Amino acid sequence: MGSSCTWKYCDALSRVERGNAHRAWLFPGQGAQVAGMGIDLLARFTDVRRVCDSVLDFDIAEACAGRNGHLDRTDHLQPTLYTVNYLHARALQETQDLPAVMAGHSLGEISALVVAGFLDFEQGLRLVATRGRLMHAVRDGGMAAAVRIERPALLAVLEASGLTTIDVANWNSGTETVLSGPVSDLALLKDAVRAAGGILIPLKVGAAFHSRYMAEAADSLGAFLSDIVFEPGAVAVLSNVTALEYTPQDAARLLARQVREPVRWSDCMQALRRRGVTEIEEVGPGGVLRKLWAANPGEDRPRSNGSPIVVDAPAAAGNFCAAYRVRHAYVAGSMYRAISSVELVERMAKSGYLAFFGSGGISRTEIDSAVSRLARTCAGLPYGLNILSQPERAQAEQWVVDAALRAKVTVVEASAYTTLSAPLVQYRYSGSRMTAGTPHVPNRIIAKVSRGEVARKFLLPPPREIVDDLRAKGLLTVAEARVAEVVPVASDICVESDSGGHTDRGSALILIPSIVGLRTHIGSSSPASRQVRIGAAGGLGTPSAIAAVLTLGAEFVLTGSINQCTPQAGTSDSVKDLLATLGVHDMALAPAADLFEVDGQVQVVRKGTLFAARANRLQRVYREHGRWDDVDPPTRSSIERRILKDSYDNVLEKVRSRYLLQNRADRLRLLEQDQRQQMAAVFKTYLAHTTVAAIEGDAALASDFQIHCGPALGAFNEWAQGSALQDWRNRHVDTIADALLAAVRADSRDGRTTGNARSDLDRVPDPIG
Repeated sequence: MGSSCTWKYCDALSRVERGNAHRAWLFPGQGAQVAGMGIDLLARFTDVRRVCDSVLDFDIAEACAGRNGHLDRTDHLQPTLYTVNYLHARALQETQDLPAVMAGHSLGEISALVVAGFLDFEQGLRLVATRGRLMHAVRDGGMAAAVRIERPALLAVLEASGLTTIDVANWNSGTETVLSGPVSDLALLKDAVRAAGGILIPLKVGAAFHSRYMAEAADSLGAFLSDIVFEPGAVAVLSNVTALEYTPQDAARLLARQVREPVRWSDCMQALRRRGVTEIEEVGPGGVLRKLWAANPGEDRPRSNGSPIVVDAPAAAGNFCAAYRVRHAYVAGSMYRAISSVELVERMAKSGYLAFFGSGGISRTEIDSAVSRLARTCAGLPYGLNILSQPERAQAEQWVVDAALRAKVTVVEASAYTTLSAPLVQYRYSGSRMTAGTPHVPNRIIAKVSRGEVARKFLLPPPREIVDDLRAKGLLTVAEARVAEVVPVASDICVESDSGGHTDRGSALILIPSIVGLRTHIGSSSPASRQVRIGAAGGLGTPSAIAAVLTLGAEFVLTGSINQCTPQAGTSDSVKDLLATLGVHDMALAPAADLFEVDGQVQVVRKGTLFAARANRLQRVYREHGRWDDVDPPTRSSIERRILKDSYDNVLEKVRSRYLLQNRADRLRLLEQDQRQQMAAVFKTYLAHTTVAAIEGDAALASDFQIHCGPALGAFNEWAQGSALQDWRNRHVDTIADALLAAVRADSRDGRTTGNARSDLDRVPDPIG
């Protein structure tokens, strides 16, 4: 990459030393400026002065000196402060090697990207000049800093105020938050903030930066950024938007979003500490960022019996965080029929968490639409799709794989598998290659399992016959098939215990150590299997439960049921109202529609619905009778009237019509040949309709709602009692994640078991709002 200045980034790259892994450079943004900043450095680095003179329409030296009001204008201040930050970095580089990681606050982020080598100085200057002009043109609104008030208390003030015009602009620390919005509305908050123990300080800015009011400026900046080519940087730079590392591919999109979204500075500081950073250098004028570093102390590693609990430790869960580019080793699992919705996945991705879209049971058109949207809205962010094993609908599995490969989705969650399928193997090894004897596999699979024999299949490379068949069909290349000989099918295995939906109701205490031991055993003869991470799912509704599975050896956690009772979940409000009232014993087992004939079960809500009792009755009748005519007339009448709500013959005819429409000649033949299959098909229609009724909130079928859920939600409800999270409308999926993990840390510091969310959230200032 060519540079307009004499500092060569290739030299900088060669000087990044391992010894700098504990140091970070931080670049300040607007608000750090002082008259006289950088004047001596500008005189020293004449090449920088020449570039400024050729690009800017004002005198950079005058602006640095603070003359003629330059520092009072956003369009002049931003290029000036950017230049001064860069000059400080040039001077610092004469005595220090580059650190391992950098970050910048708002405008300072562009300084960090330039110093790291993503852009050269002139490109960055033109970018900042454009950014400054666009933001300067927005005249409405203002900003105010709320200090000495913790996040939960401030969020409560905002909620109680009823002011929907205020946005959070900067999450600076647990007790300092900057707000944006109309000046008059910000003034209305002053007394309420004071009453809550804080202070609201108006800031001298010309507009409501980092808020919805900058949307037009952000869009215009995005158009400008689309023509810029970013290079791989010499060192990592954290994004204000995600607290994750920038890549050349996502830089333009994130820089545009940064103008209208909050600066997650406290998250960036915690991310630095998790990377092992212990020293920071503020590269620019002032000392604001040094104070914020001190205000965001490191999180003590949670401990149990003296052993570390790895929520995001470098050796284990940190490996997960690095692999998926997430803030924490916490995943939102998929839920059938897009209950794990696009909105849920987007919200988690934008907060730095991995989540899976629930593709099971929806049409190919719906899958394609969801994948297309996620590829656009979550580009460069962590997200994935669910692939549900559907032996009776193998084509549906292929649809998801095709959609994932087209959109370059790099991780899927594999659910309900008892044996491996060709589409799943195709996904895993597509695009893989062997370089100098080292396999490179772009696609990952997180396999949810509850049995050791299934875990074994995912811990090993796939069967040769599946790979050979895919190779013969042209679905894998020779190079990809070669990788499949040595790389396990799963990159991660999630041990599923007492979960909602399909479940064996296994015990985490037994399953997790057993499968960790299985990995060790297989890894003794298959080294690649040792790299498969082991996580936990099922029963995770409280900080104590999360701490327990991490102690057992889980390297990440995956939640499900608790995310169904959130504003982002794709189910009806009436279902969410019911879910929010559940206790830990309000669940039951019922027949699974896809495993009806073999007595497969799902865990569902019992409270407020007759579904479990009615579905179990259908399965008993099926088990005890070879055909419908063998069932006694009173039972037949009761089932038709109370459960099917239609005659058996009418439902059977609808099944035939559906198979005919779907071109399912095989199913039609089986239906005509086997009256017991007819009975199964009719009864399964009830199981399918009750799921849809719950999702759509069909009041006429409320007593038949089929709601997959595990006891984790009942435990969460008890923990959330009396806090803001008691109301499901406040339970945003990322807020739940932040609150649970913050409480895990707080509890281990205190050496106690969590009582409830209210006490934890009162003590813990770090959940993201």
